[in-house]
Amino acid sequence: MKPIHIFRSGRHTAMSGATIEFSDADLQAAADAYDPAVHEAPIVVGHPQHDAPAYGWVAALSYSEDGLQAHPHQLDESFAEMVRKGRFKKVSASFYTPDSPTNPKPGAYYVRHVGFLGAQPPALKGLKQAEFDESAEGVVELEFGEDQEQALFARFKAWLFEQISETDAQAFAELSTKDWSQISASDYASAAAYCEACLVDENEAGQDKVRSKCHLPVKEPGGAVNRHALFAAQGALVGARGGADLPADVKQAAARKLVRLMQEFKISPAASLQKVANFGESATRTKEFDVELEELKQREAEIAERERKIKAEEAAFAEREQRIQEQERKAQRAEVTEFVEGLVQAGRVLPRDKAGLIEFMAGIDREAVVEFGEGDDKTSKPAASWLHGFLEHLPKAVEYGERGADRSDPDAPTQRADRPQGFRADPEKERLRAQALRYAEAHKVDFVTAVTAIQNGEAA
Repeated sequence: MKPIHIFRSGRHTAMSGATIEFSDADLQAAADAYDPAVHEAPIVVGHPQHDAPAYGWVAALSYSEDGLQAHPHQLDESFAEMVRKGRFKKVSASFYTPDSPTNPKPGAYYVRHVGFLGAQPPALKGLKQAEFDESAEGVVELEFGEDQEQALFARFKAWLFEQISETDAQAFAELSTKDWSQISASDYASAAAYCEACLVDENEAGQDKVRSKCHLPVKEPGGAVNRHALFAAQGALVGARGGADLPADVKQAAARKLVRLMQEFKISPAASLQKVANFGESATRTKEFDVELEELKQREAEIAERERKIKAEEAAFAEREQRIQEQERKAQRAEVTEFVEGLVQAGRVLPRDKAGLIEFMAGIDREAVVEFGEGDDKTSKPAASWLHGFLEHLPKAVEYGERGADRSDPDAPTQRADRPQGFRADPEKERLRAQALRYAEAHKVDFVTAVTAIQNGEAA
């Protein structure tokens, strides 16, 4: 199976109408990025969206001076036979853009699928014919997808870009996207809603609205201004797609509305649009237009100043909140430290555990809640409050101070050298220990046997 010539470098127009420049480096990057383990591009018929059968798969991509080559494998035999018989002489490639959120390898164009076309004419000319056998090479055309109108518009834009400045050309780059071009006048709830979304409304005042008298919609059916529609309207007003067939004064009024809208969206209007907005003006009306632009700039400055003040207030509020939280943390730590020191003094917590308990309690979320019990006995308490109560009711772990010992009793507990000063064990256990030691020494037995004998009453 020979490689399929699917693309070449240059400026091409996609189905959406957007013109994209593909460099040799772009195609080399596409070939390098392709990884069938991440996304294996299917070989399909046409440009299906979902759930269409695959008649083969692209195993790899390579790039040479001729352009981008797809290396097929696992081809369906019946499909390969139809290609050999000339049923599908044209090929088209679909790509994920480098910044597409669904691109398997962001940063480079990635082949989504390779489509074989029958009678549909493609836009990209001069590609070699796909071959699944050793027959002679012919010519096959590749495209993103186009219809006759798009082909004419693409040629118009190519000519227009040679006549206008780089700034204007950049503005035209966002003309009419696929999503916006799919919206029509019938998508709006009523003729009045459609006309309200348009820059131009030629209906007579007081008469029912007629859709055909409204032109250049810039708002979506839901009422939101569509950014791409602004570029599409700009193109129509300055001559793209044949231009808007409107009287000069109507076109000028629409251009003025559009300039204001674009500036509100922080979009620089093309110089050619500003010329249309100023078309046929007298010196007085030109001055009036300049005043409007100056007022718009002033409003933008006021908005920017309000945004600056809001951001400053938000920053000050965040700083105050941070200071308050820090003060609350310090107060909480001081309260916890005092509480734990009281537990240590009361003998309920050993001094060695003081620092760790303070850190633990200081880190408890004051909003946290503990629940225990079931049914009617179920209880909920703040976690910090419950822990306080639990610690306050702990038995004493240590007694401070000296206890008087009965020196006449040989089994009376005494201060042991292996126990820290001030710590005392259970007196009864200390007495048993002393008796066991004496018994073990007297009877030459181990300590455990001595304790057992004493507990069984065998010791005198």
